[in-house]
Amino acid sequence: MQVDITIITVTRNDLEGLKYTAQSVIPKLTDHIRWVIIDGASSDGTADYIKSISDHLHYFVSEQDGGIYSAMNKGALHSPVDSYLIWINSGDSLLSLPIIDGKCDAYFYGVKIKENGVDKIPFIPNTFGIGSVSPCAQYFHQGFFVRRKIFLPLMYDESIGLSADMLLMLQVVKNFSCRVLPEVIALYSAEGQSNSRPLSLLLSHLKVVSKLKLSILKYITINNIFVIKCIIKSIVPFSWLVIFRTYRTEKF
Repeated sequence: MQVDITIITVTRNDLEGLKYTAQSVIPKLTDHIRWVIIDGASSDGTADYIKSISDHLHYFVSEQDGGIYSAMNKGALHSPVDSYLIWINSGDSLLSLPIIDGKCDAYFYGVKIKENGVDKIPFIPNTFGIGSVSPCAQYFHQGFFVRRKIFLPLMYDESIGLSADMLLMLQVVKNFSCRVLPEVIALYSAEGQSNSRPLSLLLSHLKVVSKLKLSILKYITINNIFVIKCIIKSIVPFSWLVIFRTYRTEKF
């Protein structure tokens, strides 16, 4: 029996990014695979574009919300009752859609990361313990399928900030049946908030550690390079870092 899947896309003032995402999502839609779009009251023509593709959508709305995770939660609330959820946000691309056998509560797949216009080595998830909270060990929601009935009692904790998805997925790993598969199914655009707000990202990670009642000192010790990079990025203007990365790529 084929299980139902709901693809949830969150967007705000990113018309071109949404069009790019739509190119990868629409061809994969069927009676069992549905698409939900939550737009945060965009003013760049996004709302009109969404209406133009509304025949492909299970649900859509364009209205003010409380931010990205508020919108991602809203998408889950408007999804079919018995479906698996996956979040492919504006600017991301769904490379393939695997067949979910429905035997587990959640499935984790690989994700390719795109940063500064360059495709990086695909991130292939590995199983890890709840104590291994690391920016290099986390899964990505672009490769994460979870049962709606499992997700709704948890939801993305909006108070956590940029790493709310990290907390949610670690909670799922800890408490429910999961399966990890090496197939790369999505391209994640790392040009967003976490890339330009390094200090906020670090503080959000620390909130996750605290929420899970883990040792903050141990986290900082294990992830010292990440911590230092976040501090440096918060001091050096982001535009300078982009110029440096571009120069380094062209030079070497």
